[in-house]
Amino acid sequence: MIDIHTHILPGIDDGCKTVEETLEIMNYLVNSGIKKVVATPHFYSEVNNIENFLTGRQEAYEKIRDKIPDGLEVVLGAEVLLDFGLHKKDIRKLVIANTDYILLEMPYSRWEPWVFEEIFKISATHGLEIIIAHVDRYVKLISSESMETLLSMGLKYQVNIDDMGGFFRKSEAMTLMRNGVVHFIGSDCHNTDFRPPCLLEGIKKIRTRLGDEYADYYMSNAEKMLRNESIN
Repeated sequence: MIDIHTHILPGIDDGCKTVEETLEIMNYLVNSGIKKVVATPHFYSEVNNIENFLTGRQEAYEKIRDKIPDGLEVVLGAEVLLDFGLHKKDIRKLVIANTDYILLEMPYSRWEPWVFEEIFKISATHGLEIIIAHVDRYVKLISSESMETLLSMGLKYQVNIDDMGGFFRKSEAMTLMRNGVVHFIGSDCHNTDFRPPCLLEGIKKIRTRLGDEYADYYMSNAEKMLRNESIN
C-alpha cells in the first residue's frame, strides 16, 4: 500500500515535530502494511520561497533517512497551497517524486474566478497533472456551484481516509467515492494521536462499503502515479 499524503517529516510544518514522532509514525506505517509513503509538507508561497522550502525539506529528510524502517520507502513531495500567481513560480520543483503530479490544496476562502484560472494556467504552463488534496474537506465550506466547477475540470482528486463516517453520520469522502470522482486516497497523517495514519483502516472500510474494486483502483492509481503513468 502507498500513502500519498502525509506530514511525517520532522519540524517542517504542522505535522511531526520531532524525529522521535516521525520514527513512531513510520513504524506504525510499516506495521500497517504501508510500503511507500509520500512526505508532503505544506508549502505556502506567501510565506516561503521554493528554494528555502526545498532546503528545509531535505534537511528534515536527512534527519530520518538512516532511520527509515526496513520495508518502507519515503519519497518527497509537497502540499502546495493554491494562490494567485502560483503558475509564475518554478513549481515543477514541488512535484511528487520527480513525476508530473503535484498535490494542490485549495484556498479556504470563497473561490473567486482567479482560482479556476490559476489551476488552468498551472496545468498549461508547467504540463502538470494536478491532484486536489482532500477534496472532501471543501464540500461543506464552498458553494455547490464552485464544487461542481472544480469537479468538472478533469483534474485528479484525493480524499482523506480519516473520516469515513458512520451509521448516523454522512461521510463526504464516501459520497464522492460513490459518485466516481475520486482517484486517490490518503491519510493526511500528522502524528499518531490527533491525526494518525489510518490508511489500512480506511481501505478495510472501503472494501466493506464499496467493494474490492474501489480499494484496488485507488491503490493501483498510487502506484501508477509514482511511475508517472497516466490515470483514468
